[in-house]
Formats: sequence, C-alpha cells, structure tokens
Amino acid sequence: MAVQLSDKTLGGLQNIAKLESTAGWTKFNQEMKDYLAMNGFGDLLGRNKDRPLDQGALSPKEFEAKQETWLDKQERACAAVRSRLGYNAREEVKDKSVLDEVFLGLKKRFRPTGSAIFQHLDRRYHELTLAECKGVSDFAENLREARNELLELDKTCVIGEPHFVNKFLAGLGPDYDIFLTSFYQTHSLIPEWGEGEHLAVQAVTFEEAVMAAEREEQSQKVREEKTAFLARRGGEEKEEPRCSHCNKAFHTKETCWILHPEKKKAYDDRKKKRASQKKKLNKKKEKTSEEDTEEPEDPTLGAHLAWKIPNNNNNDIDLGGLGGVGVFIASQNTTSTPLQGVYVVDTGCAQHSSCRREDFVSLYPYHGKPLSGIGGVQLMPEGVGTVKVDCSVRGRQSFMLLTNTLYCPTMGVNLISVSQLLQVGAKVNFQSSKAIITHGQRAFTATQHSGLFLLDL
Repeated sequence: MAVQLSDKTLGGLQNIAKLESTAGWTKFNQEMKDYLAMNGFGDLLGRNKDRPLDQGALSPKEFEAKQETWLDKQERACAAVRSRLGYNAREEVKDKSVLDEVFLGLKKRFRPTGSAIFQHLDRRYHELTLAECKGVSDFAENLREARNELLELDKTCVIGEPHFVNKFLAGLGPDYDIFLTSFYQTHSLIPEWGEGEHLAVQAVTFEEAVMAAEREEQSQKVREEKTAFLARRGGEEKEEPRCSHCNKAFHTKETCWILHPEKKKAYDDRKKKRASQKKKLNKKKEKTSEEDTEEPEDPTLGAHLAWKIPNNNNNDIDLGGLGGVGVFIASQNTTSTPLQGVYVVDTGCAQHSSCRREDFVSLYPYHGKPLSGIGGVQLMPEGVGTVKVDCSVRGRQSFMLLTNTLYCPTMGVNLISVSQLLQVGAKVNFQSSKAIITHGQRAFTATQHSGLFLLDL
C-alpha cells in the first residue's frame, strides 16, 4: 500500500530548514529522520533499506507488488528529502534514488569536520546561557542541540551527563541563585556510593534538572504577575486611610492626635530633633565652605551611593514605580546627622525607599524580589505604600506624598527617586547648591550637603 502525504504532513515538512551548509547538517539530519519515521518511511533506513529479494515464498505477482511498494516509498521519501535541500545539496544527490544512499551522500558532503569546526561548536556550547534563549525549555533544547553537534563531529567529543547537567544549571543565571542553592542540597550531580559498591544516591538526570527549573520559572512568573496586580490595585483602587473620629485623611482612629495627644507630643519631639539636625548641617556646611578656601576637600569624604538595577521587565507599578527593581545603599557619612532622619533626592534610585515606619500613612505587604546591591548583598523590603514627608516650602510647613515607596527598615537611609518623580509629571532642577522639585503650583527644595541633596524638612 502506497504511503500518502497529507496536507498536514507537507506542512510539517516545510518547518524543516533547508540544508545549505555544514552548519545546518546536524539539525537537518535529526529533524528529517524524525519526520520520515513519523510518516512511515523510517524502515527505509533500517530493515527495508535494501531492495526486496525473491526468496521463493511469494508468487511472481506478489513479489512484483512488493517491489513496486518499496520503490514507491523510496521515491516519495527521496522527494521529501530533496524538497528541503539547497542547490548544492540537490546536486550532490541528484542521481540517487535510494533513501539510505541519499543520506550517506549528504553526510559525506555536509557533516562538519576539522579542528576549526570543533572550536566553533565548543565555544557555542560553553557560551550558551538562559539569557540568550526564550525560556528554560528553549535553553534546554539549544543545549541538547549543541551537545549533539559536538557528538556528531566525532564520537570522542562526548559530554558526560554530570558535565551536561552542571552546564545547564550554571547557565540559568543569577535569578535562579536561590533555586540552585536548594537544588544542590537535595540532588547530587554524580552518583554517591556506599560500602561494597552499593549505590547510595542516584545522580540527577538532565531531564529532572530541566523539569525542576521549569517549575521555578513558572513560580517566578506567577510571583511577578501577582506583584504587578497588587501594585496596580494599590495605585488605582486603594484609598488613603481616614480617621473615623475626626474624619481627616492620612491617619486612623488609633493614631488620631485628638484621641491620643501623647502621639502628637512624640511627633513634635521628632520634628524638633530634625530641625536641630538641619541646623547642625547648615553650620557644618558654612564651616566647610570656609575651609575649602584653604585646602581641597578630601576626595574620600562624602556620602557615596551605589545602585544595581537587575534585568526586570515589570513596569506595571502605578505612578512610576518599577516593581521589584533592586536598590541598595552604601553610605559613608561625614556629617553629624544620620541619614535615617533625612530624605535624599537621588538620580540613581529607581524607586522611593524609606527606613522610617512612622512616615508611612499606608503600607501593604511587599511581594517582589529581594533588592540587590554591592557585592551581591540582598535586602528584602517589608512593605510598599505611601509616605507623607513634612517639609518646608518657602519658610512654611507643608508636606510631600510619595506613593509606591518601599519600606526598608534596615537600609539606613531615605531615598526620593528622581526618575519616579519625573514619571508622575514633576520637574527636578539641580543647581550647584540645591535642587528644586516642582509639581503643579508647589515647589520643594533640597539643599546640597556633602555631595547629597537633602530635602528641606
């Protein structure tokens, strides 16, 4: 019975890339043989690769029909292969009508050989990482292909299973560091043997490693989607708290000054302390200005800010926040005032951050990734919400609301993100001694102290 090629089968054949050079031989050889096997032609490369012989068991008519069936299959299979060959490859096998001979001719002409090819394939294998692929599954497939290309080059170019698994895990990148720590603790890359050559622990296979990494990839996507949803809901639907006693916004009944006057006293004390700290900063600045005329400032002094913003495409947080973006501060403060009591206006910070819980008028759980900083140090925010900063505007007390602010109690500094301000329509003008933040009809100032622009409180 003749094998028929349906429209669906022909469509699958079109997905096989044409063989044009040695670079495409390994993939072509594998995909074409898989295609032929799935469509009933695989036996032509195995048990039925040779023409049927008359062994006397069949009548002449039956034997002739058997030969016709074999020739018909050969003709169709060879036509399928030729349809995916470039010009040079077609010329190489134009006189061949047996499938096995067609593949032998193509292999002789296009199979990669030589040290230069080996160096190219080996470099491609070792440089392949998840960052260059669409996902974990695509990364694993490309890695298998690179391994097969090396093995096709020569049987001595074999890559052992432990090396192959280790290469896959190492290529996942820094986003999988926590996953890898757990994976290495629960799996072994090589077999572990007990007494008497008894196999105590089975080595993890490549497929098991890929399945575990795919589960982690899915978990990360779910967390990112959940973070984006919570951020959008926090920016669009959640309302600021309102006191049920005095009906004023930005506080609750539990923190109402009318019901709890002692909380107002504590707030006034903190305010006086910040005013005193600011006065000391101004004196320090005047003293430094006088000393600058005598000798240059030590370049090692001042506060130094360092940021690391990881690869993250989640831009869904409302009002300019970049959810999950890492920020970590390393400060060397030469002033007498700790950075915990001031707000720094900074161009390198991607999201408002504060270590002062008392400044938050609303706070919700943080579901993003840890923040990354210098030397790989990580910091996990405890929440995200809106901060109310009491500040001075032209000598009068006012306040600034910073939405989508990360709460990082151990960070030791309060940061106002310039990029986040710009995204909500504010304008920031930096001058030699101060910065001016304008939003609508209101203007806030930040005075420069020791290289930092500190919001005037």
